[in-house]
Amino acid sequence: MELKLKKSNFIVLCILSISLLLIISNGCKKSEPTTGSSTNTGNMSEMTNNMDGMEGMSTEPVTAENGQTVCPVMKGNPINTDIFVEYEGQKVYFCCADCKATFLDNPEKYIADLPQFKE
Repeated sequence: MELKLKKSNFIVLCILSISLLLIISNGCKKSEPTTGSSTNTGNMSEMTNNMDGMEGMSTEPVTAENGQTVCPVMKGNPINTDIFVEYEGQKVYFCCADCKATFLDNPEKYIADLPQFKE
């Protein structure tokens, strides 16, 4: 009987640990695009939630005066020329405010792909 109780306690502890790990690792729903093709299987409310903070985002291609056309964080998304930051004397444009914040957390990760930082 005691062995059975220990085994079921262990199983419950494992399930709780795995659940906690999944909750913590889920993080922010907005993520950088992955390479390759993917199919969106999310529901409509997920899609709506992922649009938060993207109200000013244009779907039409825009070219900034420095030659930048796409967001450095969400590669492929067109830039919004109203959302930018000056980094090392150059303007860097983004598709939304969330991407601007992500860039500011680690700018070196993104500048190599920007035309204004290529020589």
